[in-house]
Amino acid sequence: MPESPAAYTQRSVTLARAVIDGMARLIEGQRQLADEFGLSLGRVFPRSVDLLEGRSPEDALTELFRSGSARVDELQAIFEDMIVHQLALVGALDDIALAAMHHLSPEQLKEDYPDRRMNDARAWRFYKERLRDLVENDNLRFQDVVGAGFVKGYLHAREKRKLKK
Repeated sequence: MPESPAAYTQRSVTLARAVIDGMARLIEGQRQLADEFGLSLGRVFPRSVDLLEGRSPEDALTELFRSGSARVDELQAIFEDMIVHQLALVGALDDIALAAMHHLSPEQLKEDYPDRRMNDARAWRFYKERLRDLVENDNLRFQDVVGAGFVKGYLHAREKRKLKK
């Protein structure tokens, strides 16, 4: 027996609501990440910033879904921003690793601590202390290594993706 129009409509509305809710949570997560790292909404959602700025993701998405195919390009722009965000996260991880290596390099330690001698057993002790500080102190590690490396890598990956378009 074929599905009634009312049942089909109800199923479609339920499905659309699930998609809107899921996408809204993803968008909100990206917004929170942008806030934590001091990135503007336009850096994280360059193609869909106008749609999302000043309103909740649920409201923006509901408006798009209600407008039908007339605004499908805007919906595709949100998906593109979300895809590029995921790729930028992966790129940022590499820059975090590079930042950690740079931060703990002998050259950087000499620059950061010019009064320390870096060529004897005391230097090795100092290095181990500095490494221990970074391992044990979440705030210090975030400030000195993760934050700077992440923002640099994230923005670099987004710019690289933009150039490929």
